Amino acid sequence: MNTEATQPLEINLDRARELRIRWADGVEHTLPLQVLRKHCPCAECRDKRSGWSDTGLPVLPSADQQLRMVMADGAELVGRYGLRITWQDGHQAGIYEFAALRKWGCRHDQTADSAAAARTDTAPET
Repeated sequence: MNTEATQPLEINLDRARELRIRWADGVEHTLPLQVLRKHCPCAECRDKRSGWSDTGLPVLPSADQQLRMVMADGAELVGRYGLRITWQDGHQAGIYEFAALRKWGCRHDQTADSAAAARTDTAPET
C-alpha cells in the first residue's frame, strides 16, 4: 500500500555510488548502491541470502565482477510502486518497492547518524 510517505517526487541515480530519493512528504534519503544490491528483492538473490543453493558450494565472483555487481547501468519506474535497477553485470530481476526503499532509507540514516555520533564521542579534544 502506497502512502504519501512512500511516493517519490524525485529519484536521482549516481550509477557508481548511490540512489537519492526525495519523497512527497519532503524527506530525502541517500542509499549506497552496495546496500541496494545486497538487498535485491528478486527470488534468486533472496535464495542466495537465505543460504539455499543447488550444490551447497558458494561461487565467489572475481574482483571485476564484484565491482560490476554494485554499479548501475540505469533504473526505470515499475508502475506506481517500484523501481527496477539494471546493474552493470546484467542483473535486473529485482523490483525495489517504494515502501522498502523508504524503510531502508530511514534505517541507513539512523545507522549513519549513530556512526557519526560515535566518531564525535571518541574524537580527541583539541
